[in-house]
Amino acid sequence: MRKAFCCQCYYHGMQEQMYVSARREKHVEPKVTLRESRSMKLEVLPHIAMNRLQKQILEVDSLAENLRKKDSMLFKKLVDAMQRRDVAAAKVFSTELAVIRRVIRNLNYARTRLVQMEGYS
Repeated sequence: MRKAFCCQCYYHGMQEQMYVSARREKHVEPKVTLRESRSMKLEVLPHIAMNRLQKQILEVDSLAENLRKKDSMLFKKLVDAMQRRDVAAAKVFSTELAVIRRVIRNLNYARTRLVQMEGYS
């Protein structure tokens, strides 16, 4: 008996036809209804959303941490400029420091909102 692996094998005789049909019956997967497929998607979607929220929270945390490091560095430069009585440099550092602190505050606010959204899921 010749092994059949394609649809043309149905035409090679009764034995091969039985072999092909028996082979196909072994690997037939159960059909999933439309309702079941939708419910499976609805079960998976919250997990995907939670993973995305957690990734966003981690990203906001890392950005805030980098800005805090920059904040401390600029504050030290500002103090040094004030001790040297370099008013122009101190003004530049203080303006940049204010902007960075505002961004950190906004990132903390965004992180709080993301955590709240994560709690609702």
